Amino acid sequence: MSKSRKKTDRQYSLFELISRLQKSTTVHSGSLNIQFHLQGIVTECIKHCPLSRWEIAGRMSALVNQEITKYMLDTWTAESKEYHRFPAEYMPAFCQAVGSYEPLRFLAEKAGPHQGGIVSASAK
Repeated sequence: MSKSRKKTDRQYSLFELISRLQKSTTVHSGSLNIQFHLQGIVTECIKHCPLSRWEIAGRMSALVNQEITKYMLDTWTAESKEYHRFPAEYMPAFCQAVGSYEPLRFLAEKAGPHQGGIVSASAK
C-alpha cells in the first residue's frame, strides 16, 4: 500500500519557496528607523569623495536648480542635529555629486523586495 501525500506536504519549486519566504518575513517595530545608519552612509560618502563639502553642495545646487549650502550638508550629517534629516528629493543629486550610489542602494534594500508594478500618482 502506498501512502498518499497530503496536499500540505507539497514540494515547492525554488521560486515558490523564495516567494513564500519573502511574504512570511515580518517587519518588526522600529526595524526601519534608519536615520542614523543613513546619516552615517552619507557622511562616509562625503569623506571618501575627493570634493570638499562646498564643492559637493555646489554640484547638488546645480543639479536641482536650488541653493544647497555646505551648512545644510553639515546639518544633515551632524549627529547632534536629530531633527534635521537629509531630504529624499536631494538624494539623487547627492549621489551624482559624490559619485556613489550607496545611500540609494541602502534605501532600496531597506524598502524590501520588489513586489509588483509601479503605481503612478494619477492611478490613486
